[in-house]
Amino acid sequence: MNFESVIDQIVRKAQDEGAFDDLSTHGKPLRDLDRKRSAVDLWLERKVRDEGLELPLPDALQLRKDVPTELARIRSLRDETEVRRQLLALNTRICKVNSRHISGPSTGISSVDVDRFIAGWRRR
Repeated sequence: MNFESVIDQIVRKAQDEGAFDDLSTHGKPLRDLDRKRSAVDLWLERKVRDEGLELPLPDALQLRKDVPTELARIRSLRDETEVRRQLLALNTRICKVNSRHISGPSTGISSVDVDRFIAGWRRR
């Protein structure tokens, strides 16, 4: 005796009636079928890619990414008072991220020696 569920019957009937014949993916492999990730993760990944978005990084990784760029930007400033102000703001951010780090990768970044940085900035 062959047991066929109600859902199987509905799908088979739709196939027999040609409901699936004109699908845009007909005869093509299903995307991401080999991945072992949840459908939500896959949807989110595709959405981010399709919309040209970036997922936020954990604070420690974002800091690692931002500090070199920020230091280069600060080096290009012309006013010493502004350089000092920007370095102090960067140090505040570094200290905040380092003090709240609980798990995951650490920043590996310590505060900038403001006086040393400014001495090098003056010699440029």
